[in-house]
Amino acid sequence: TGVQTCALPISHMKQHLTTATVFLLALSLAPPRGKAQSVDMLTGRLQMSVPIGSLNANDITVPISIYHKGTNVKVAEGESDLAVGWSLAAGGAVSRVVRGLPDEINTATKKGWLYNSNAANVQSFSPTADDHLPICTDEVADWNFLESLIGPNYQNDTEPDIFFINAPGLSARFVFGADGLPKLLTYQDIQITADLTNSVTPFIVKTNNGYIYTFNGGSSVTRSSSNRKGNVGPHAEYSYYKTTDYSKFDFVRVWNLSSMSSVKTGTAANFGYSAFEISGASRQYTSSDSLYLIPDVYTQSKLKTITLKSSKATINWDNARLSSIEIEETNLAQKQTITFGYSQRFPNLPNLRSKTYLTEI
Repeated sequence: TGVQTCALPISHMKQHLTTATVFLLALSLAPPRGKAQSVDMLTGRLQMSVPIGSLNANDITVPISIYHKGTNVKVAEGESDLAVGWSLAAGGAVSRVVRGLPDEINTATKKGWLYNSNAANVQSFSPTADDHLPICTDEVADWNFLESLIGPNYQNDTEPDIFFINAPGLSARFVFGADGLPKLLTYQDIQITADLTNSVTPFIVKTNNGYIYTFNGGSSVTRSSSNRKGNVGPHAEYSYYKTTDYSKFDFVRVWNLSSMSSVKTGTAANFGYSAFEISGASRQYTSSDSLYLIPDVYTQSKLKTITLKSSKATINWDNARLSSIEIEETNLAQKQTITFGYSQRFPNLPNLRSKTYLTEI
């Protein structure tokens, strides 16, 4: 999907709002005039961002923008905050990629990374395999050790989940180590306080330049698995979430940024979210004689307000789609409203799956 847009000069509260029309073209993507757009140096993928506005007070700045993912649109692809391809970048979150079981799962038959001894076992493992190929007994010993980590019926999680932190002025990745504490995967002088075993405990990140970020649970998942036909084969994800009593697994997948404060000036930005919304998705795996389903039910909220001293941004949603953003400065009696327009491609053709595209700002 291609986009052509005129530049949006909005960068802070005193600037005048201009209207920009975004035309979605089929084959080319032209960046805003007068502003070069960056690309991923590894893949060549476009990294396009359009600034909408920002809230500023003392040493705290909260930018608001929209961005394009820079990839082609797939046939079965769903829509994000701004229909197909575009998303809102405002606030922040700690999100995670679950690998195997969620780290904090602890039941009689399923043990997450934080509740089994695999972290210590892997660290103390000494491989016995060598380069003498005619004799394989040493490789068998190593294989048996790796198999023992999973346990019977995929009881034990074998990998830590990866957590991603994204907020104004902050980006990092970490995992939980054998001692149950966060371990950074990116070298940064920050402190992370987190207790994954308690879902109501916030994540707190402190930086060496005096900023404190607080993240609270904002999106959870209820996950299960089922075998619809054929034999029950050794599919890893299906086996992890399969239980004899058909129980489901609840876990938090996103912790929303609730506040960002400065130790130096005492200035704080606060972020509010809408009521929880429920949606569902399912992954399907097939083999020659089997069909596995991994259904997920999501409970999530969307960013609604950002307040910073006398400045406030209100994000308005039409169901799951961004409809407008209002930015106001009460001391100066100034207010800007940015609206987003959409259109459907092939809305009158019943045999085609209609998609909605951003067409106007």
